Amino acid sequence: MLANSYKTADDLGIKEVERNALIDILHRLECGELKIENGPQVELIQGEFVDIPLNNNSIRMDKWFTRHECGTVGCLAGTAHIQTNGEAFPELGLFSRRGSRDVDDWARAYISVAKDMQKRIPYTLWHLFMSHRDSHEMITKRLRQFLTTGSSL
Repeated sequence: MLANSYKTADDLGIKEVERNALIDILHRLECGELKIENGPQVELIQGEFVDIPLNNNSIRMDKWFTRHECGTVGCLAGTAHIQTNGEAFPELGLFSRRGSRDVDDWARAYISVAKDMQKRIPYTLWHLFMSHRDSHEMITKRLRQFLTTGSSL
């Protein structure tokens, strides 16, 4: 079996801690420790988001990250942010400091984080992070493609 050959953080246009976290996530996806699960997990009730509990071994591409008593669940960027104690994709820290569950507050925070991340990371990675309708297999394949070539499918 050939060794994995990943691009450097500089080649990928991201921080070393982000590259390493994404490689770890890729390996965990490929061996089944993590599973990408998409579908409804938030309901809008009287102008506020109400979370539906999520599986702690899940990656949810439609949610940067959500804290629950049973653990924290996020997308690829959110999972990397969580596992590096906020060093990877630090823009997401805005959500952890946000106390309000108000829809308008959430929308402002989302727009701010999205703008900051879009300025800093390559478009191919941003596009991968926004792939909330793709399957586990497709996202895993696209993440491997990004890490090995710097492009995505």
